[in-house]
Amino acid sequence: MVLGAVLVGAFFSIISGYWVTLWLGGSTELAASMAPKSATTPIAMALAEQIGGLAPLAVLFVMVAGLAGAVIGPKILDLVRVTDPRARGLAMGVASHGVGTSRAFQEGQTQGAFSGLAMGLTGLTVSLIITWLVP
Repeated sequence: MVLGAVLVGAFFSIISGYWVTLWLGGSTELAASMAPKSATTPIAMALAEQIGGLAPLAVLFVMVAGLAGAVIGPKILDLVRVTDPRARGLAMGVASHGVGTSRAFQEGQTQGAFSGLAMGLTGLTVSLIITWLVP
């Protein structure tokens, strides 16, 4: 369950970051900077440069993803009636890494623990699959 959620979350994060940016008229450099937004900051910086993006811009996108996920993530999870603390933690960790993990710990220890696990696994997963998904 955990690995499946992380893999699906990382896949859709990369795809949405890269392909939606291109579809909306952004440059390939902008799209490559956006693609690793669900990895933690140091990982996203290295990956963005590796695939042709800009590290400082990747940092901005990671920060926006983290803050947005921490602020609206719990509300969205409530709206779609996700009540399992493990699922809530996984969702927060995959989507909004460190800031989301901090927010998940405010909900409870289980949410925080699963969020931390998801954050680490998402960084690893994004690192492994990004070069396959971004030309």
